Amino acid sequence: MENTEIRTSVSVAAPAHNEVDALPELHRRLAATMQNVNLDWELVIADDGSTDGTRDLLRELVAADPNRVRAVFLSRNFGHTPAYMAALAQSSGKWTVLMDADLQDEPEVIRG
Repeated sequence: MENTEIRTSVSVAAPAHNEVDALPELHRRLAATMQNVNLDWELVIADDGSTDGTRDLLRELVAADPNRVRAVFLSRNFGHTPAYMAALAQSSGKWTVLMDADLQDEPEVIRG
C-alpha cells in the first residue's frame, strides 16, 4: 500500500540486519544533524530478520521517540534491497534519504 500522507520533510529509510550496536548512535547523530539543519524528520528502519536483539532495540527506540522513529519488521532475512523497499514503503516525508543503519553512510552529510 502506498503512503500518500506527508507527515514530515525528510524521511531517512534504512535497512538493518543485526545492527543492535549501531542503531542508538544512528538515532543520536541523525537527531543532532536534523536539529542543526532545522528540518522535521523521521527514521524508518526495516529490520531484515535480525537475530541479535535489533528488534527489541527498535521497539525501545520507537517507544522513546514515537513521533520520529518507525520500525518495520520483516518475517525473515530477505536481503538489503527488499529491506530498503519495505522502509521506503513506510516513509512519509516529502524527501527520502536512503542510508545503511551501520553508519557507513554518515547522517551529517544531510543538509537543509
